[in-house]
Amino acid sequence: MRIKTCITLLILSYAAILFAQPPGDWRSKMPKVGKITGSVYDSLSNKPLEFASVSVYRLKDSSLVGGMITNEKGKFLIEELPYGRFRVEVNFMGYATWQRSPVMIYPGQTSVDLEKIIVTPTTETLQMAEVTADKQVFQLGLDKKVFNVDRTNLGDSENATEVLRNTPTVEVDFDGNVKIRGSAVQVYINGKPTGLTGDSQAEILDQLPANTIKTVELITNPSAKYDPEGESGIINIVLKKNILDGFTGSVNASAGTSTWYPFRRYRGGLSLNFRNNKINIFSNFSYQDNRNYSRGYNLRSNLFTVDTSYIIQQSESERARRGGMARIGFDYYFDDFNTLTFATRISPSAGGNSGYVNYDYEDVDRNITTYQRRITDGDRDKMNMTYNLIYSKVFKKKKKEKNGPVNRIDNSKDVEKKGYGHWRGGNDRAVGRSGTMGDKQELVIDLQYSNNTSNDQQIFNERFYDPLWIEMNSLADSSKTVNGRVMHQGTMRADYTHPLSKNMKIECGYKGNIRLIQNDFEALNYDYTSSQFLSDSNRTNSFDFLEQVHAMYVTFTQKIGKFNYKLGLRVEHTTANSALVTTNETFENQYLSFFPTANMSYDMGNNQQMQLSFSRRIRRPSIWLLNPFPSYSDPLNLRYGNPFLLPQYSNNVELSYTRYWNKGHTIVFSGFYRFNTDLMENLRTVDEATNVSTTTYYNFNNSHVYGGELVTRFVPFKWWNFGVTGSVYGTYQDATNLDDRYILNALAGNVNFYSNFVFPFGMRIAIYAWVSMPTLNTQGNTSAYTWNSASISQKVFKNKGTITLSVRNPLFGGFYEFEVDETNFKQYGRYEWESPVFEIRYSHRFGKVNVRDGRSKNSSRLGKGIDDGDSGQGMGQM
Repeated sequence: MRIKTCITLLILSYAAILFAQPPGDWRSKMPKVGKITGSVYDSLSNKPLEFASVSVYRLKDSSLVGGMITNEKGKFLIEELPYGRFRVEVNFMGYATWQRSPVMIYPGQTSVDLEKIIVTPTTETLQMAEVTADKQVFQLGLDKKVFNVDRTNLGDSENATEVLRNTPTVEVDFDGNVKIRGSAVQVYINGKPTGLTGDSQAEILDQLPANTIKTVELITNPSAKYDPEGESGIINIVLKKNILDGFTGSVNASAGTSTWYPFRRYRGGLSLNFRNNKINIFSNFSYQDNRNYSRGYNLRSNLFTVDTSYIIQQSESERARRGGMARIGFDYYFDDFNTLTFATRISPSAGGNSGYVNYDYEDVDRNITTYQRRITDGDRDKMNMTYNLIYSKVFKKKKKEKNGPVNRIDNSKDVEKKGYGHWRGGNDRAVGRSGTMGDKQELVIDLQYSNNTSNDQQIFNERFYDPLWIEMNSLADSSKTVNGRVMHQGTMRADYTHPLSKNMKIECGYKGNIRLIQNDFEALNYDYTSSQFLSDSNRTNSFDFLEQVHAMYVTFTQKIGKFNYKLGLRVEHTTANSALVTTNETFENQYLSFFPTANMSYDMGNNQQMQLSFSRRIRRPSIWLLNPFPSYSDPLNLRYGNPFLLPQYSNNVELSYTRYWNKGHTIVFSGFYRFNTDLMENLRTVDEATNVSTTTYYNFNNSHVYGGELVTRFVPFKWWNFGVTGSVYGTYQDATNLDDRYILNALAGNVNFYSNFVFPFGMRIAIYAWVSMPTLNTQGNTSAYTWNSASISQKVFKNKGTITLSVRNPLFGGFYEFEVDETNFKQYGRYEWESPVFEIRYSHRFGKVNVRDGRSKNSSRLGKGIDDGDSGQGMGQM
């Protein structure tokens, strides 16, 4: 009896000591030896879900005690859990939250296997299931078409240029110029203009690794919120950015060769990302050393009144590009309502063009009178820098109750509807919507500064020979040109979004852009007496260009049942002043422009959608089109600008029909019409006195462009998809203000085909071909030409690495021909680029991601596309 009494007293004393401890002390001393495992699967496809979040909460106080993200096989293992009773939650965007409780961990059961966990899409997701299947590759917004690059194997290709070549409806020529339906477009990166054109833009796209691209957005009729620059709209390249906590990264390297010259192409890249509660750091680095070779043949027949002669040009050239690009930036989350972002892109590069041109001068009987050989050796240095500072603020939404308004945030419905899961934190959080420019009341202030410098130097050596190949000049005629260019560009924009109701919102804002370009050109001739280059004042000049554009806009968006529409108006005032410094000539132009826009879409049911859009756009003359001073890289073929050019305006209308099928089949048909006034085009003439051909730019009266476009995607099997995209358009062009002969009625178009094979053992095979139709132009015609490629890739090292072998232009590609037919001359030309080109590439992913701690992590507005008024996505960082 005494023994039992003593034991009872000991137990009661021990219990009293435990309960006397402050709350939490005894828990912290309990052993953390428990673990919970399982696998998460999609109920529709029965496939594992990667990146699903698994969280463990204590039942007593709902505190988070552990969690992680599922791996590529949907598996998770949560360790170091204390004893107790818990609730396990699984969340994945667009899926209903899965829960199980209680889950017990105690000394007799330290390991719990939840086995196969099935998660089900939400009601809204199920209603869109058939459409979503296709949206994995190609989807439509209110005013854009989105091509999801990360859902294809294009990330294994060479660079952004190759991705655009494989994007439906996009045309990229051999020099890297990007077009849609035969007309130039503005290329954006993460919703922002690159600030570059021509060779500079092509160089940036060449340096941008393909595996950093998430989507390509085709916006043929953007709303008034965005710049109206670009005859055919905007192509926005949206880059990937890590959205998971922890440290992740990837590395890649490639080597290429061709049948012309072996192993002269090398690339490498590195991406690093880190994210936690307060900061998100993102970075990409790349380097390339490429040499591209081309050949040319040109025959000009001079049909002059005095006599007839012929000039044959045969050339070979090498374009060398060596350089890198670094994108570095961070988001700082003050709280869930305020985000500060800094980002920079730096692109140093070097290289140049070198080669030779042989000229054969023939008389009327095609007898050679003179040979000329011109050798070029050029160097180029460039530095492009862009800096962004962005502040975004989401205003807190107040919830009204029966007893009156109170200052409390109500976002729970938004969380469940949008599928953000339990990462909403407390009831006073903005659920990470900061900076989205979507369905929240928000202000975004964006400052950007760009500085681009380049220095080109070319040395020319010329020798002349008689018909017997005897030198006519004992010493080579040597000359040099030095072209220095500096651009400063500053942009300030403020965008405000105000939802008027659940299905209605208004947006307004301001954008100011100031751009200063200074272009200095100096020509020098070599003097053998002094053994130095002396400046040639007749061919030397400086050209300055200052442009200011100030704009204000307003848009109104509403959803009425299955009908969505967005109406907008943008007003811009432009001042463009230019000056030839050496000759003291100035040119001034200022004008006020109005740009109305309208975007509409209607859900017809049965996975069918109609879209109708209108926009007025502008194409402002660039410095290259305005500078009246010619370049002298080819003294027989000069090109210069026209300082009196007026801006070109375009009025665009487009009607689209989209049909989805539940297997992923898609058909998109679009009809379009564009009316251009003051059309900017170039004309080529030949001077009978000097035998020199010159090309410059003029404003034509107007032009009409009309046509249709078809985009298809078919998925016969899970492992095979293919599609055909084509467009045909007619052009009526009126340039009778210059000459009655310049009336053009032409038909043009292109078609491309792609096919992808995706095998379960990690292999992908892709085939792509693009063909343009031959077409007429103002002074002649251009032949058909093609671009084609094929690649095979294999995943290795548990899907962390990918090896890719690709070939570009293995069949019929890499050349085009043209003809010019004028009254006093005719010209035929053919240009070839090296082909085929082979490349081998390896990329590897690494790093570790962790579960979030309850703080919203969707607050960054970066890495998003351009807002279409429906998606809630904003513009991203450079």
